[in-house]
Amino acid sequence: MNQKETILLTAFKMFAENGYDGVSLNSIIKETGLTKGGVYYHFNSKDELFKEVVETFILKYFTKKVSDIVRNTQRSIDERLRDLYLVPAMLLKEAQPLSPNASNAFIFNLMFDAARKSENMKEKLMKCYEDTNDLIRALLTEGIESNKIKESTDVDSLSIEIVSIIDGIQIYTAMVRNICIESVLNNFFTKTWDCIKK
Repeated sequence: MNQKETILLTAFKMFAENGYDGVSLNSIIKETGLTKGGVYYHFNSKDELFKEVVETFILKYFTKKVSDIVRNTQRSIDERLRDLYLVPAMLLKEAQPLSPNASNAFIFNLMFDAARKSENMKEKLMKCYEDTNDLIRALLTEGIESNKIKESTDVDSLSIEIVSIIDGIQIYTAMVRNICIESVLNNFFTKTWDCIKK
């Protein structure tokens, strides 16, 4: 791992556990074991570092995960749709080795902090949602065209509904920790699939 990756990973862990306001650039520098100059060589400020953390660990990661699922034509339409519903459970499993205390709340905390701190980041977050909706619409359209999903399915509304369910369940399970997010998301997938399958 190079210096920049070390800084980003350390900052991600610290922001995920403490939020933007709970972390100082000096505490990140101390945690990395690098010199101030070593960190400032890559990032001029805490804001700049925070934005790159959000872009790297949330926006790019999430968009790639959704894109990989939708484009994996080795799996059936229903398998890919189920995988989309389960993205929050996958993200949480993958984040826990990096941040053992992570809950799904950390994703939203970082996103809201980013949107609050920067109009540019707010636009990037909006684009991430738009791209996600486009990918889900493409999968649903593929399902209609391949005669797996009812033609009457409103792909525009359903894509928004799917994203909203996924986000809502993430927030709920972040607050109510004794809920199995995977089980809840599976149930929502099953209900959706039963309504739209041919």
